[in-house]
Amino acid sequence: MPAEHEAEMKYSGGEIVSDASARAPSTPRLGQRPRVLALFALASLPLLLLAVVYLWRGVADAEAGVTEERIALARAAALAASSFVEGNLSTLEALARTRDVTNPTSPDALQVLLEQVRQQDPNWDTLGLNDQDGWNVVLAGVPVLPRTVNVASLEFFQRVQATGRPVVSSAFLGRIRRIPLVAVAVPVELAGGGRGVLAGSLSLDKLREELRTLIQDPSIQILVLDEVGQVFVHPDPDVIGTLTSLRGRPDADAVLAGEVGSQRVRGLHEVETLVAYAPVPSRSWGVLVQQPTTGAFGLVRRQLAEASGLFALAAVLAGALAWNLGGRLTLLYRQQRQATARAEAVAVDLREVTDESEGRRRFLERLIDAAPVAITVLEGSEHRYVSLNPKARETMPRAAVRGKTVAELFPELERQGVVELLDSVYATGEQRTGVDQPLEVDLGDGRAEVRYTTFVLARYEDVDGRPEGVISISMDTTEAVLGRRRAEQEKDEFLSTASHELKTPLSSLGLSAQMIERMLERGTIDPIRLERYTANLRVQVDRATRLIGELLDVSRVQTGHLEIKRDPIDLARLTRLAVQRERDALPEDTRHEIVEQTDSSEVVIAGDEARLDQVLTNLLSNAVKYSPAGGTVEVELACRDGRAMLRVADHGMGIPEDERDEVFAPFTRTSVAYQSGVEGTGLGLYITRRIVEAHGGTILADNTAGGGTTFVVTLPLAAQEASDTPMQETA
Repeated sequence: MPAEHEAEMKYSGGEIVSDASARAPSTPRLGQRPRVLALFALASLPLLLLAVVYLWRGVADAEAGVTEERIALARAAALAASSFVEGNLSTLEALARTRDVTNPTSPDALQVLLEQVRQQDPNWDTLGLNDQDGWNVVLAGVPVLPRTVNVASLEFFQRVQATGRPVVSSAFLGRIRRIPLVAVAVPVELAGGGRGVLAGSLSLDKLREELRTLIQDPSIQILVLDEVGQVFVHPDPDVIGTLTSLRGRPDADAVLAGEVGSQRVRGLHEVETLVAYAPVPSRSWGVLVQQPTTGAFGLVRRQLAEASGLFALAAVLAGALAWNLGGRLTLLYRQQRQATARAEAVAVDLREVTDESEGRRRFLERLIDAAPVAITVLEGSEHRYVSLNPKARETMPRAAVRGKTVAELFPELERQGVVELLDSVYATGEQRTGVDQPLEVDLGDGRAEVRYTTFVLARYEDVDGRPEGVISISMDTTEAVLGRRRAEQEKDEFLSTASHELKTPLSSLGLSAQMIERMLERGTIDPIRLERYTANLRVQVDRATRLIGELLDVSRVQTGHLEIKRDPIDLARLTRLAVQRERDALPEDTRHEIVEQTDSSEVVIAGDEARLDQVLTNLLSNAVKYSPAGGTVEVELACRDGRAMLRVADHGMGIPEDERDEVFAPFTRTSVAYQSGVEGTGLGLYITRRIVEAHGGTILADNTAGGGTTFVVTLPLAAQEASDTPMQETA
């Protein structure tokens, strides 16, 4: 220190201060303030940029969340519209099978029946039965006489007569009430011959009420469009009163094309509007959910303004603090230099003493920090946290933990006897352990969760043997406990399902055996019945054998014991053999046709021939089983980008889009398959997918053009085959 500065130092009140600071202790040097303020600004610049990016990303995420909510609302409205139409269509189909409708010998009785249906279900505006020429037999809801109204020229009548299937028409305005209606028509096989049509005009009032219950914000509007783009559900009566068409609007065209998404458009008076859309399942309708962006994103934008204001206020306060800090810097700097000099003198004396203990401490800290279990040190009889390793900090709140007691941080643990257990360990010195002990942990917001813990509690003492606190070593075993429980539950479900599936063939076997025994007891054997019973025995034995094989495969998959060999396989040859075998097994009365096409004569992959043959057999048998009589099954094998692509397409009942992933789960079948009455266990596609994935491949289900399902399997080619792939690809 310069001599002139040392001369200014003096002792005052137990401190060494300078003459300058003694003369003017509250007037620091002004030159430090701009310097500190500049440093503060430079240091805060990255923080400012991060805050701006964070706010921008937060707004973008929040707006994306609102958009997803509106899309979810559109999906919910689409499902409600689908349920509304399908429910009323089911009513009409059930009515079409009644005796009064199929054999309308008494028009008066049919009139009474249809009027009762209209009174019980106010959704029907009119209900009527038309003969095969389009003349009305009975028309409930409109006072007209039989054979006075002809609907033969109407589209819905022609479509029902042409296809023989139920039809839902485009929206139209009723002649009496001038409200939007849709015509629902189903075919009726008349007892006297010919095909009639049972049709009704469906009021949409109930659908509008159901959609209104989905809306909590009055600024949200739900619109429903028919297949030609007419708006027939809308909160504005003028819009639905004219059946305004939205064809040409990008959002309307998108939803009528079957797309799900959202757009921001400029609506009336150039107001920006958020429009979410989703198609109605099983109908060519679409649902639009629209809301001005000021209402949709208003809360997000207000929160952005408030956050920006708070950040600006914080910056101003921090700047003022920096300005004041600069004023005190000189005095503090001088005092710090004096304190540093004294500390360095003391440190020299202590360094040699502390080096050894410091090394030991760091070793213990590294050991504790690297431990795979949570280790905490609780001090005193109040059990205050004084040390936690990284594994323990993962389980702690983000707020400050050190110095707080277990009861303060986790009051729920005190209610569960944990604090009482710590008291016992601290008082007696007896070590306590627990294995997979359940503890209810408070997650905040009124939510709680049960976690399982294995722990050891031990007391630690000072050099004189007096208790100082408790050391806790614990490990969260929740996943292990829940995993064991899930395994037990899956095992129980597997055994239950397997028992149920095996019961059917075994019962049938027992019945056939019982009938054969009765014939033998009576001494009269009917060859025809005996042949039928023995044939049933063979069928049911084959069914049980196949089911047992599938159950064994499921067991191997779930236990990880599914063995896959890796031998060179000609997939083209294997495919041709499987197709020929399936053709030979086709019953003559089905008239199915299997068409097979390959890009090359040889497609070599590394795999298990028996398992891949099982994949081909499952896909081909499913395609035939779920196709109508006379249907065509297409099998195509090609090489693309170093992979073999197998495509099996049928033109059968198809798989609903929302159930495509579920068909690959064990014991799962589609709703269409259940309704068809075709037998199946729901195991074939599950086993097929696991075999394909075990070969490093993929399998997907998609729609077939014109109806049906297409399964696409891709498998990696063998090394030599992969190198030749570009020469084998076709346009």
